[in-house]
Amino acid sequence: MIKDPIKPFDITRGLKTNYIGKNIHYLKRTSSTNEEAKKLAKLHEAEGTLIIAEVQNKGKGRFNRHWFSPQGGIWASLILRPTISSKQIPLITLIVGIAICEAVREITKKEATLKWPNDCLIKGKKFSGILLESQKIKNVLEYLVVGFGVNVNINKELFPKDLENIATSLNEELGKKISRIDLIKLILENIEHLYEIIKKGGIEEIKRRWKYFSDTIGREVSVMTPKEIIKGRALDINDEGALIISQNHNKIITVYSGDLEYL
Repeated sequence: MIKDPIKPFDITRGLKTNYIGKNIHYLKRTSSTNEEAKKLAKLHEAEGTLIIAEVQNKGKGRFNRHWFSPQGGIWASLILRPTISSKQIPLITLIVGIAICEAVREITKKEATLKWPNDCLIKGKKFSGILLESQKIKNVLEYLVVGFGVNVNINKELFPKDLENIATSLNEELGKKISRIDLIKLILENIEHLYEIIKKGGIEEIKRRWKYFSDTIGREVSVMTPKEIIKGRALDINDEGALIISQNHNKIITVYSGDLEYL
């Protein structure tokens, strides 16, 4: 039995978007909303379609890590068909992170921050993550699926042992439950606004907003890439969403993907 379910009508009612979240596929339980979204995208489902589930059995994060996805959170994926260059695809991860932080700050008044490349934090603990997957045909982008999970009304007693000290939920931070409907609506509205900025070439504005929320810029970091471990001070992000790291005050390295830890 699903308590206090998310109802698609409650999301679309009063939703201030033109296309993001206007078409919703609701699932009580699924293996992964990203997998469902990819199936629908291949069937030419419209841009902005939202797939949302109460529970994910095989929710996944980056590097195929398991994402704990019990009832009480927001587990969702959006289908996008951007016309931006392939190099700028990671910017979509940035705008979704900004959208989530802006919404959480507005609703909870808690200081949500961003950890490069795809984590949202409160007091250093992760409450949300983003997973971007793309499909290209002959080097042409066919679609993007951007999945995001938000730990909303999940009690800390439910977290697995390995997450107890690194993860949190909004109701744990606020001391009370919040409306998942209000939160997902605001996230969707924020995403559309930021997505339109990207489509109009407003990369500097997106970078400015991301850095405003950043928990990463200015800190000593270690990034594990497929080839090596890079350590240094995080200075900035470039126009493709990559992290710019300074080593020994004179060597500059640009990192496009990796697993980041603070030193």
